[in-house]
Amino acid sequence: MAYMKWGDDLSVGVPMFDREHNGLVKIINRLHRGLVQNADHALLREIGAELVEFTVLHFKHEEMYFHDFPYAGAEAHIAKHAAIKKQIRSYYQLIDAQHRAELGFELLAFVRDWWSHIRDVDREFGSLFSAHHAVSRDGTAVFASSFTSRRSLRR
Repeated sequence: MAYMKWGDDLSVGVPMFDREHNGLVKIINRLHRGLVQNADHALLREIGAELVEFTVLHFKHEEMYFHDFPYAGAEAHIAKHAAIKKQIRSYYQLIDAQHRAELGFELLAFVRDWWSHIRDVDREFGSLFSAHHAVSRDGTAVFASSFTSRRSLRR
């Protein structure tokens, strides 16, 4: 049984962010499964590294929207991103250096709490950004504004 399940109730209304949030649910479930099954340190390090990489990329995508479209809460949101990235990196470094499973459980609890950020804060900009979101024929997300520019998020 999955530790967390993705559902429409977690949607922020921007398909790209919803896909990425669904990816986060999968990472969280892998971490939980690894901890419950007493996974070796190498697997926990791998999942931790994946989580760090995911976090940096996902926040970069959100912040690109903040830059391109007016969002009054951008500054505070970016500050929250910085704090989350710092904490995720800190947990990863501790897991990497210390072979203690309880650190994995602490990371799991922290990431689970991250959902309050997604539920409460990310939804604030969902309706604003969904009006500017489009998907190209090959399925990649692009910005589409009332301006004439389009920019792919694939970088």
